Amino acid sequence: MDEHEPASLPRGTVVAETDVTSPSGDTSAHVRVVSDGDGTFTAELSGFRTTVSQPMSLEFRPSVAHQGDGYDLASIGLVQWGAGGQPPTVDDLSEAGNDPSFLRSVVLVPVNTDAEAAANTIPSWANHVLAAAPLTWHVPSPYPGFHIGTIAAAVPYAYGTIVRDATGKPVQYFVAHGDRAVTVAKRLGITLAQLRWLNPQSGFHERDWLDEGDLLNLDPNGRSEAVSPSQG
Repeated sequence: MDEHEPASLPRGTVVAETDVTSPSGDTSAHVRVVSDGDGTFTAELSGFRTTVSQPMSLEFRPSVAHQGDGYDLASIGLVQWGAGGQPPTVDDLSEAGNDPSFLRSVVLVPVNTDAEAAANTIPSWANHVLAAAPLTWHVPSPYPGFHIGTIAAAVPYAYGTIVRDATGKPVQYFVAHGDRAVTVAKRLGITLAQLRWLNPQSGFHERDWLDEGDLLNLDPNGRSEAVSPSQG
């Protein structure tokens, strides 16, 4: 564990719980998210029922979802099951890291079958949100009171540009050629773990080199909008 990362919540701690129900009430599932005790989380699924004879998927989205929405490429925790079947009782959310509160909704989506795709007979409503529920999180911030302080001058491996809002607050970092995550974090006066927390779905989590032209989020309130460059 990074020495600057916060302690994990006890195993089994419920951090979010909701019913995902379609407007008609014909499709619903109960979802709760619990701590694994190691800094990751698991979704527990129960009570699924539907009158829709179609394969179904459940996913968590950083966006506020509504019935009829299409794909959200930034979704995580995607799990799918066949028509007439039941979802797994648990769904891995380890991709959300130690603070999944950037996820704003959970959805049920009927999906097309391979046969429908082959015959070009996919129902018009397939692959669109059937039921959505907002998520209310009970996760203490791992970095309470966090803010970007004094930013150092550009240095090798951290030549990027700071983007500020109308008040002068740093909100994004525009990556320059050759930038490295650990050096950028040092320039910003924060830890690498904090930079990763600010950008929960960014592609640099498994590597140190950053991609030129990427925008990194620097605002704790912007975590839901901070997505992988391949999704943005």
